[in-house]
Order: sequence, then C-alpha cells, then structure tokens
Amino acid sequence: MLKGGGEYSKQKGFRALSKVRNSKFVVFLRAILRLKTPILASVSQIGTDDKGIHLNEDLSDTEKKLILELIKNPKYTYKQLALEIGISRRTVSRTVAYLVEKKYIERIGNHKSGFWKIIR
Repeated sequence: MLKGGGEYSKQKGFRALSKVRNSKFVVFLRAILRLKTPILASVSQIGTDDKGIHLNEDLSDTEKKLILELIKNPKYTYKQLALEIGISRRTVSRTVAYLVEKKYIERIGNHKSGFWKIIR
C-alpha cells in the first residue's frame, strides 16, 4: 500500500515512467542496462591492465574518453560519441583516425552493423 491508501500497480508505475521517458536519468539508466561489457569503474583505473586494456600516459584526455565510451558501447556512431564526450563530430573523426592508425582500436564489420574493437 502506498501513502494515502492507494495501491501500487505495475500499470501506474509504467505510466509514471512514460511521463519521464526522455529525462536524463532515464536515458542514463537505459544506457547502463544496455551495457554488455564490463566498464572501468572510474577514470582512476586508466593505466591499469584491466581485461587487457591499457590506456597509457601518452594518450590525451579526449582519446582516453573516446576509448572508455567505446568500451561502454562498441556500436556508438561518431555523432553519439560526440554527444557523450561533449566534442564536435569532426574531433571524433580525427581522434578515431589517430587511434586506428596507432592500433588502439579497429572497426569490425561495416558502418551500419559493425562495431569498434579495443586492441590495446
């Protein structure tokens, strides 16, 4: 029973959630629920050899953030990465090209159904 005598039902809960469908918190929760790979707990772990991932000191903050986002969701598009990190799409494009060239990441599959693989 809820305060005021009303009973909670799944239907009422779903109605309440549908009103806040696009709130930042709900979008965040959906992103967490979609994760299929373990993510690094914090940026303080950068530099450790957790699961074979080693983000060394010679990477910029933007490069480290981009790799962490690709760990969370390997299917991110350039546009999604730009929104998540807070940089321009062009900067994402340039950073990805650099990381591919230095063999930190590689693209598996095509642009539509492919994903990013973290190499080192």
